[in-house]
This record gives sequence, structure tokens and C-alpha cells, in this order.
Amino acid sequence: MKKKRFLILLLAMLTMVFLFSSVAFADDAEDAENPDPAEEEVKLADGSYTSTTEVPVKLDLTIENGEIAEALITEAKLADGSCIGKAKVPVKVNLTIEDGKITKVAITQIKFADGSFSNTADVPVNDDLTVPVKLELTIENGKITKVVITEVKAEDSDEESNPNFDQDVLDALAKQVLSAQGPDIEGVEGAEALTDAVKTAVTGALEESEKVASDTNPSYDQAVLDALAEQVLAAQGPDIEGIEGAEALTDAVKTAVTGALEQSAKAASAETVTFFGTEMKAATAQMIVGILGLLTIVAIVVTLFKSKTQPAIAFIVWPTILALILICAGWIKGENFSAMIKSGFSSTGPTAALFVFSVLYFGIMTDAGMFDVIINKLMKLVGDSVIGVCMMTAVIALIGHLDGGGASTFCIVVPAMLPVFKRMHMRKTSLLRIAVLAMGVLNLMPWAGPTMRAASVLGIEAGSLWQTILPIQIFGIVLALAHAFLTGLQEKKRGAGLNGKLAEIEGNVDLEEASEQAQNDLARPKLFLFNVLLTIGVIFLLIWGDGFDLPTYFPFMVGCAIALFVNYGFTAKMHKKIINLHAGPALMMCSTLMGAAVLMGVLTSSIGADGKVISAKTMELAADATPSVVRCLAGLVSGVLPSFLGQNLPLVIGFLSVPLALAFDTDSYFYGLMPVIIGIGQAFGVEALPIAVAMVVCRNCATFISPMVPATLLGTGLAEVDIKDHIKNSFFYVWIFSILCMLFAVIIGVMPL
Repeated sequence: MKKKRFLILLLAMLTMVFLFSSVAFADDAEDAENPDPAEEEVKLADGSYTSTTEVPVKLDLTIENGEIAEALITEAKLADGSCIGKAKVPVKVNLTIEDGKITKVAITQIKFADGSFSNTADVPVNDDLTVPVKLELTIENGKITKVVITEVKAEDSDEESNPNFDQDVLDALAKQVLSAQGPDIEGVEGAEALTDAVKTAVTGALEESEKVASDTNPSYDQAVLDALAEQVLAAQGPDIEGIEGAEALTDAVKTAVTGALEQSAKAASAETVTFFGTEMKAATAQMIVGILGLLTIVAIVVTLFKSKTQPAIAFIVWPTILALILICAGWIKGENFSAMIKSGFSSTGPTAALFVFSVLYFGIMTDAGMFDVIINKLMKLVGDSVIGVCMMTAVIALIGHLDGGGASTFCIVVPAMLPVFKRMHMRKTSLLRIAVLAMGVLNLMPWAGPTMRAASVLGIEAGSLWQTILPIQIFGIVLALAHAFLTGLQEKKRGAGLNGKLAEIEGNVDLEEASEQAQNDLARPKLFLFNVLLTIGVIFLLIWGDGFDLPTYFPFMVGCAIALFVNYGFTAKMHKKIINLHAGPALMMCSTLMGAAVLMGVLTSSIGADGKVISAKTMELAADATPSVVRCLAGLVSGVLPSFLGQNLPLVIGFLSVPLALAFDTDSYFYGLMPVIIGIGQAFGVEALPIAVAMVVCRNCATFISPMVPATLLGTGLAEVDIKDHIKNSFFYVWIFSILCMLFAVIIGVMPL
């Protein structure tokens, strides 16, 4: 019966793919089999196209119904033939194509010379001090391709650090200059003087580039340019006779027209893909891939919630089926699948190593009796107060997550509080829910990953974004503590506590089956102080190990070795016994993380034209790249949002952020989905900041219930809770929590109605 249900679910998934694919590309297939002779020759894609050449003219073509209707050639004011090799000054050709026909052609002079140009400007810091900043622009083909802004150190200064300006602010301004292609930038809040100085420096650098270009520009008779434009219009392409005495100019026009049309043809071919052996629009294929991804996620969730298998198996089977479908469809190749899996392992591998050695380390500390002493102290502090235990858990999670690391926080909170919850007959799922809500609020700190990712998408400093969401974070902290208090009331009502109803029914809880033997054979009460200091050292390196360039799992590896040698001597037999005691949980959780590597690799990996995996952190893919399943899903989400919700997009995406967190990993959410949603909002006149606030705040609440986040799997493993039980018991609490934070943001005006 179970096998039948599995096969039925698989068959339904494949049937939906087949039916949807048939409907999606039926029209495209019919057009391909019965082409219209009148349209066969039209191979130009709609849009605007630019071509560059080293010849000093500007060409504008207007194409209608596949024919050039108008051509205009103007002087580009660039170096003549004798100095082209040195000046390398390009001409830019823009083609606007609609319905496969060129409707407009614009050839413009690029007035800036290529090269590197720098300028400095003074920034008044106070009445007695001005600090110069240096701006360097790199220009290629008349376009700014690189911007570097640095603070100029005084020549007599021996200081290597202690700058007056944060480099993150300078980098944010540089990114704005690059985006604006000039000095028209918004600037950074709180750095108005610096912003003005950067604008001045940009203007000066561009003026220098323009002067270099103008010094070598020749003069052309406009009548000659107009005559060449008429020839391009008559020839409907680059096959023109030219003008006697202007051979170099004629060749330049031919090159510019040819380049623009080649780019248009390339774009036209990129708009269609072969999917299941049939030519169809790329957008249609991406929509199908997005639906397949959604079905895969639904299948995983249903399989886990129905307790049909372990998470590791679900994470392996369903993404593999999806990958095979995509290979059969021609969306990816077999070698791409291999690269995707390797990419997934690179993201979850460190967390798996961290889990194995953290479980072993805390197991050793438990065997040695360190936690018994700590638990007894905590029990004396809170007494029989179930509410006190819940409040203490929230406070430890808030403090522990100040570093922004989910894995390290779980390693602090769960080992310390899990024995207390067991002894008090409290649910382990309540422990996790209290912890993840507190951690989600603290995850809004400017050095935490989500805030930094969102700030980079917006092109502003993370600290500036944090100042905007700080009131919401404070409200969230209060809300997290209130939730802990209410959870305590719930647990108390169901009979938790040392002397509660559950204690009378279930009796005292043995924290381990062989606890008495462990106390006799493995307990090391005389080494309590050493073990505490060793644990503090391991946690210190875990949190601040980046300063020593250490991977997160290394402190636990060293800690395990030291703990074994000091507590149990140099005896291989005893070491093997200790390791075997804790091998089961470590293996189970490690296998889950390895399975998650397949899930992450298949869903989040985009493939470049060279067959290499493109990181989810890449916001804009090349035209010839194959977008990941998650990127296709992001496009699907944006496509199904009703247009009438456009003005309220921040509220809509804030409401949907918690469910979306189950489908998107952190990088794909912020670097893949956020830019798409911001672009949609701009079309409706909605500013980017409220959308970013909604996506950061509301999604953060759900970070540590998502199976797409490796730290979530670490936390559930340490707490001895199935991922499905964690999601089931936390999802609606987290969703309501995020909605309350969003409503508070609306009340204080951060998010408009």
C-alpha cells in the first residue's frame, strides 16, 4: 500500500509536468511546424541593442516589419584613422526592435576616453579638519566599469588603521556611482559631506576623460553622415557603397551596423530554448522548471509530515528525481548535475563536520559530569519554575546569537537547556521554538548574514539598514520574551515541572539509560573546572574564530582531542568506547546534512555557459546562463502576484515570507528573489527600502525552521527532534510572530500601507 502511494505521487508529479509542458509549448510547436512564409525571414528580437566600433561615428537605425525604415549617422567626434589604434575610442549603436523588426536606430558618440582617471576631493570632518578622499574611475568603451573610493592618508601618518571613514560606506558610494554612471547618486544617510565630496570627485574625473577624448576628435561633414545613413536605409543592412573620400568612415558604419544586427540575432536565439525536444520560449520553460521545483518541495514536506521516511532520504530522492527530469528535458546536462551536487556539499559539508564533533564534544562533557553540576546550579536558580526555565532559554538564545551565527547559538543553548527540559518534563519542541524566535530577532544585527545581504542588494551600508529596522528588532525582542513566558504557561498547564502532574505520572527522568553507570565509570567531578574552561575556550574560538581564520568545526575537533586525553587518559580502548556511545546521533544527523547537500545543490545552482556552477550570491546572470530552480521559482512567484496588489507589495511579500523561507535558502532568497520583487515594486512606484524591510524582518523570523538552512538541521539534531516535528510545532507561531513585527513596522511608518 505504501509503495502504491509513493508511485501514485511520483506518477502524478510526472503527469503534471507532461500536461503542463504540452499546453505550454503547443502553440510554439504548431508555429514551428507550420511557419508563416511572410515571417520566416524575420530573425531580429525586439529591444534595444548596442554595438561598438573603433570608428568615430554614431549610427541610429529604425527597423519596422523587418526593414530599415530610417537611418541617421552623426559625427562621433572620435580620433581619426591614424590614431584609432592608440585612442581606442568606440562608437555605440543602439537598435530598438519590436515584433522582430528594427523600429529605431541610434548611433551616439561616446564622449569619454577609455582608461583610468582619478580625482580627489576634501571632506570636512570638523571645523579644523578636512580629510581628502580619492576616487578612481575605469572607463571602457565609454562606460564606467569600475569605481574605487579610498581615504587618502596623511604622508606623515604612521597609522595603518583608524580611518575617518568606514570603508563599507566608501564601497557603498562607489557602487552607487557605478550604477548611476555618473555623479547623480543618492548618497548614504549620515554621510552627506562625504557624498558631496564623492560627487565632486566623479565630476572632475569624468571631465578629465572627456577632455582627453575631445583633444583627439576629428570633424566630419554632417552631409556625409546623412548620405551614409540614407544608404544604410536603402540597403537594409551594412551592404552600402559608401562615400568617395570617406572610406574609413564607411567601413566604420558597416562594422557598427553588422555588430548591432549580430547582437540582435543572438538575443533572438536566446529567447527560445529546447525543452523536452521542442522549441519554446525561455520564459515558458523557466515557469515549468519553477513549478517542478515547487512540486519537489511539496513532495519533501508531505513525505516528512506523513513520516514515510527519514529527512536524509527525502532530501536525496526527490531532488534526484527533479534533476533527472531536468536532464531529460535538456535544461541541464549530466555533468552539470555532478557539479551541482559538489556545490551543495561545499555549503553543507562544514556544518556536517561541526555537528559530528560538537555532538561528540558535548557527549564527552556530559559523560564527565560537567552538565550535571551546571544543571543543578540552574535548577537551584529557577527552582520548580517552568516559566523561569523558558525565560532563561530565551535570554541565553538572545545573548548567544549576538555573533549572528546560528550553528554556534544552537551549540550554546541546546546542550545547556535540553537536560533541564527533560528533567522538568517539558517538550523539546518548545525549547527549539523559544530558541529560534529569539535567534531570528537577533539575526537582524548589521553583521548578521541576512541584513548584510539585503544591504548589498540595496547598495547601502548594512548599518544604515539596521538603523531603519532597529525599532522593529527591539519590539521583536520584547515579543520573543513574551512568547517564552506564554510557552511557560502552556507547559505548566500541561503538567510540566519537577513536582507537576507529568512528574507524578512519568516519574523522574533518567537523562541517559546508563546514567548511573556513566556517573560511576565516566564521571570526572575533579576535572569540572578544567572542563568548564575548555568549553569556554571552544565557544570563544567558535564565535571569534574568523579572526584566526579558523573553520567553525576546528575548535570542536581540538576540544574533543583535549577532552579525551585529559578526562580519560591515553587509552585507545576508552576513547573508542566514548566515541561509540555518541556515534549513533552523530551519524544520523550527518547523513541528514549530506542529504541536504543534494537538495541545496539541485535547487540553488545556476549553470554558466562554460558548465560551471554559479553561486546563488550572483544577483544578475549572464544571458546565456541556465537559471537555478529557485531562480525560476522566484520568477514564478513574481508572475502570479496579482497586479492590484502592486501598491501593497511590501505587505504581501512580508505576509508570504515565512512560507517562502521553507523553499528558499538564504542566498537565493536575498540575491535571487529580492531583486525580482524590488523590480516589480518599482514598476508600481513602490520604493525598494520598504520591500527590503519586509523581506528581511519577516523572513528572519523563519530562518531556523527552514530545512534549507543547515543550522536548522544542526539544532534539531542536538535537541533530538525530527525536522517535521520542529516545523509542525513552530510554523504558525513563527508566522504570527512575523505578522506582528510587520504590523508594528506599519504602525511606526517604516512600511507604508
